[in-house]
Amino acid sequence: MADKILRGLPSHLEKTFSNKEIDYIIFNLPYICNYKCRKCFLGTTVSEDSLNLEDRKRVLKEARDLGARVVLISGEGEPLITPHIEEIIDYQHKLGFTSVIFTNGSYLTPDMSEFARDRDVSFIITLDSLDKNVYDYLTRTTGNFDKVIKNIKYCRDIYQSSIVDDGNNRVVRLAINAVVTRQNKDEINKIKDMCNDDMVFICNHPVKEGNAIKFWEDLCGDAEQYAELQDISYKFSETKGPSSTCPDGSCAYLHHGISVNADGSIVLCHVARETKGLLGNVKDSSLKEIREDIKKHLSYFPKEACVVRYQGYHEFVKSLR
Repeated sequence: MADKILRGLPSHLEKTFSNKEIDYIIFNLPYICNYKCRKCFLGTTVSEDSLNLEDRKRVLKEARDLGARVVLISGEGEPLITPHIEEIIDYQHKLGFTSVIFTNGSYLTPDMSEFARDRDVSFIITLDSLDKNVYDYLTRTTGNFDKVIKNIKYCRDIYQSSIVDDGNNRVVRLAINAVVTRQNKDEINKIKDMCNDDMVFICNHPVKEGNAIKFWEDLCGDAEQYAELQDISYKFSETKGPSSTCPDGSCAYLHHGISVNADGSIVLCHVARETKGLLGNVKDSSLKEIREDIKKHLSYFPKEACVVRYQGYHEFVKSLR
């Protein structure tokens, strides 16, 4: 049976990682979100939006010239609510990029699904539970569960025509991302089974940042219980961990990319909030200059699948200051 991989993720690019400067440009868009997830790494700390659309287009051109092939859009918040999101997606496609977009699925309408399918977009859809009550509890919302499930069904149907099966790899463009907690740990295998052969399953464990600090004991329990959640995430995730994990265990977004915040500041990766302002800004430096500076720090995280989950992460941040 062909291996199932998501277009744009490291498992898709691993055999052809370029010899150029980067393969990924990771963009955090301005913070807008209709959820208040207990596990959210952001909390109330968000970036001021000071990059206009033309700034973003300039950075995308620079990234393409450095060899980048994939634009990863993770938020901050829910990207599909962002003003001009369709123009951004369309421009990325015209430059030849594959786009990988994280979404909670609540705005993933049939029209958006068709638009994105035709512009080489892969979606990573967050779905932490198949139980409406647990879903509402974890997302701190009401009334979204049925809509998200319906949107996923529509999107799956629309994206069927985009699947490429070459006998060795089944390249799909949809994934489900679940963060395992005490509330959903017993249904992780069920969520994975739901993915069938047309969606990749990605499973993470919580990061003690943002909202998760306040809800940590509720979500993760004691050290022994948290270790169990870690084991579950690595056991069930078809990417062997987070979406960024390379086959050698390292983070592709760190070692093969550049992450840009909504205000133009560089972060070590799109969730490494504490490194904001410590690694430059695209308004002041070229991506090439920024990448050269980041290279000096890469040896600190040789084979870490996730920078912010690394036990020495906060010490590293202190060293940058």
